[in-house]
Amino acid sequence: MAGLSLNGSTTENVLTLLEQVRPLDEERRFEMEVWQAFTIQSLTEPDLQPLNAEMYDELFQTVHFCLTKLKDDDLLLDHLDLLLETERLYAVINGLALNGILQPHRLPPQLMRSVLQIHFESITKTDMPSS
Repeated sequence: MAGLSLNGSTTENVLTLLEQVRPLDEERRFEMEVWQAFTIQSLTEPDLQPLNAEMYDELFQTVHFCLTKLKDDDLLLDHLDLLLETERLYAVINGLALNGILQPHRLPPQLMRSVLQIHFESITKTDMPSS
């Protein structure tokens, strides 16, 4: 994600950041395939488990950062539990990434964007910008 341009509104920047961990193009699809292959390998090779845990923790922290930023900018619905919403969005992102590489014919990039868009509309005070 180094070199990523985040010059838009908070909501645009959050969507841009979270798009980096979904297989929306060939480059990111390849990255997701490598990540999933590494994850599977780490199940049988204990030496890889700490790095695998670190990678997933970094994704969790990225999701938490995004939601915290939305909350700090008064865009997240007031009644939401930040930790619970972080877990929920983390699960959505992981599911989109995995299903996007396993079933790309059923979950093309625009559908992945729409799923995330609808999810954000359910937790924010304003509509998220369309992709």
